Amino acid sequence: MRYCRSMNADAHTPPPGFDGSLVAEALEAALSIAKRTPVFGIAGLQGSGKSTLAGQVAALAKSRGLNTAVVSLDDFYLGQQQRQQLARRVHPLLATRGPPGTHDLHLALDTMARL
Repeated sequence: MRYCRSMNADAHTPPPGFDGSLVAEALEAALSIAKRTPVFGIAGLQGSGKSTLAGQVAALAKSRGLNTAVVSLDDFYLGQQQRQQLARRVHPLLATRGPPGTHDLHLALDTMARL
């Protein structure tokens, strides 16, 4: 199993997260295709470990002397007031975080360009 979750954390149980070989593979994959600055996207279902894997890959990259930044799509949600306005104008589901249209795409694109 390449993903380990610990139900009870003790000295004999590996910490929660992905196996080190998978983390190293992910970092090597990102570095091997990069011409300049690698951007590595991780997609998956809610709770599948995207943030965990991203954090582990970033930590490994840092340990190798590389600069890293971890961003999440969650970092780019529109504010609650903006989502409420969209919900009134377009569809009630837009009041919640998650549906397409609830992200600040300009901020996301600008952030990626600056990184």
